[in-house]
Parts: sequence; structure tokens; C-alpha cells
Amino acid sequence: MAMATWGGEHRSLVRHAIATQSVLAMLVRQHGLSESPVVPMTWQEWARAESARRTKLIIFCFFDLHTITFNLPSPLMVADIKLRLPCSEMEWKAPDSDSWFAVNEWSNHPPFFNDCITALIQDMDSMPACSSVGGHVLIHALLQRIISIQHSMQLQGMENQMVPGIPLDKHGPIAFNSTALFHLAYIRLAVHIGPAHSLLEQNHIQIAKRLHEQSTLQRGSLLLTAARHAPYAQQMGVHFVGRAPSWSVMHAVCSLEYAYVLNQFIQATHTNLEYPLEADEQNLLMTIKETLREVESSSPRGNPNIIDRAPQLLGAKVVRAWAMILEGMRTWNAVDLISRALFVYADLLEPKTFGDQAGDGT
Repeated sequence: MAMATWGGEHRSLVRHAIATQSVLAMLVRQHGLSESPVVPMTWQEWARAESARRTKLIIFCFFDLHTITFNLPSPLMVADIKLRLPCSEMEWKAPDSDSWFAVNEWSNHPPFFNDCITALIQDMDSMPACSSVGGHVLIHALLQRIISIQHSMQLQGMENQMVPGIPLDKHGPIAFNSTALFHLAYIRLAVHIGPAHSLLEQNHIQIAKRLHEQSTLQRGSLLLTAARHAPYAQQMGVHFVGRAPSWSVMHAVCSLEYAYVLNQFIQATHTNLEYPLEADEQNLLMTIKETLREVESSSPRGNPNIIDRAPQLLGAKVVRAWAMILEGMRTWNAVDLISRALFVYADLLEPKTFGDQAGDGT
């Protein structure tokens, strides 16, 4: 199903993968989305129960990725899940029954999925401790709920609350992918690009044109908040990030909104200003420009001076930088589609009068 979704060269394979959702959701429901009242007594019994729990929660996350990518509803909703979150990494990686028993003896039971969601939405003082995988699942759940809970959800500080007391390897794949979704959650509070995000029935040119035809976002606190969370991968280095082992399809799927929001922020803060830029806006613009100077410097045809000399090009430059990140990934056809869409989107944004300058650099 994953291979057909991300790697299928033909749309018929992608449609087949999406159609399989209903069958997989039915199997998950039949197996059960609530905890068994029977407490596992042996390592083997526990391993079977934990494996089943993780499988169901990862399927929920995969369905949510389909929602983000294809703009389709998920067959599994947050309210359907009555499971506990996955156990700690130490307990999960126990190599034998003795090692598992030693860890399990002092470990607390993982919190229930819905208890953690309630704590996040209601901004409770104490957040139940959960594992890295558990935090990843919770971000997917928040993304699914984002529209209905945008007025009550408090995401501030969630990155640290996800796994209190548990060391998190920020370079590991789970943390890296969770970060992409975490930033997307903030962006979705301010903007949703709708049909432009559907990769199912559109080619790269159609996607680019839909992005270009989107309504202009108004300057304000919502756009500023969203834009703050869009450039983080670019700041890590265009050529490094696109080839990092932890880089995944999640970042590619999120990148359409990252690029769109950054361009909208640049346009809103460069044209027809009704009032002077605030300090936060100035700082973000400086960060974006500094990142783009590094991008220009790393390219044989780059021209760092153009960043200050031709502000009309900033929007196109930042979108093209995102396309360059994805261009370094050759694993999935879906990523190639998004990369080509962003290159076309950048072309559409470049002012015709600056065509010669746009050709220099990225």
C-alpha cells in the first residue's frame, strides 16, 4: 500500500492504494481499537499485544498522511481509538524475557491515547509522559483535529511536552518526522491550501497553478506564526537535508505548504505596507534572507547579492530552494511530483522583468 501510494508511476496504483484503506480500516476495527482487559503475563503475550497496538496506531498515522497528501477524509478518526500509546523504546527493544521483565517491573503503563489528546487540547498543567512514537502519533491526531480545535488547542511548548523525562534523539527518524508534522500543525492553524494539495488527480503543472491562484494571505499574527514554522529545514542546509538518512516523504508532503506560506509571508511584508514591519517580522525576514544567501553561495551560478538587490525575487527563490531540497530525494515518485510542482511554482512567481536575474542562481 505504501509502495503504491508514494512510488506508483501510474495514478491507477495510487487509486488502488487509497481504495485499500477501507479494507484495512475494517480489519483494524475487527481486531479491536480498545485495550484488552486481559493483562499480559509473559514477554511473548506482551510482545503480541504491543505489536498489535503499534500496528494499529501506525495505520492511523498512515491514513492521516493520505489525508494530508490527497485531501481525503481518514477512515479512522481520533474518537475511534481507545488504545494506550506505545511503550517506551527501552521496553520495546528488550532482547529477551529477562531484560523485558527488569524494565517492565518499574515502568508505568503507557497513557491512553484519548487522555493525552484531552490534556493537549485543554492545555492541562501536566502532560502524561509518552514515548517518541507516542508523540508522533499524537501530532497526527492533532493534525486531524486541527480545524475543529484551532481556538482551544495550545501548541506552544508541545515539542518539549511530547516526551517529558525521556531523552529524544533529535537526529533520529521518529523525532525528525515528528518535527515536520509539528510545524505543519502550526501552519494549518493559519492556512489550508485545499485542493492544491491533492496529488491524486493533478500533474505537477496543475498543482503549481493551483498554488499560484490561491487567495493572498493577509499580513498579521496568524501568517507570522505559520511562517515562523516553515523555513526550519531550509535553515539546516538545502543540500544536507535533502540527502539526510532521516529525511522522509512526510517532509516532502509538508513542503508544499511550507513553500506556499513562506512566499505569502514575503509578499505580505514587501508590498503595500499599511504600517511598519514589527520586530518579529523583521527578524524572520532576516532569517529567510540569510538562508537564501547561503543557498546562492552554494550554487555555482549563485549570486548572494541578488537577495538584497531584487526583493521581488525572494518569493520565487524560497520556493525554488524547497524544490532543490526535494530534488535530492530519488526514492519516491510522489516526492518527484512535488519537487517538479515547486519548480514550476517558482517559475510562475518570478517577475518577467527580472527573468535574466532569476536565471542566475537557484
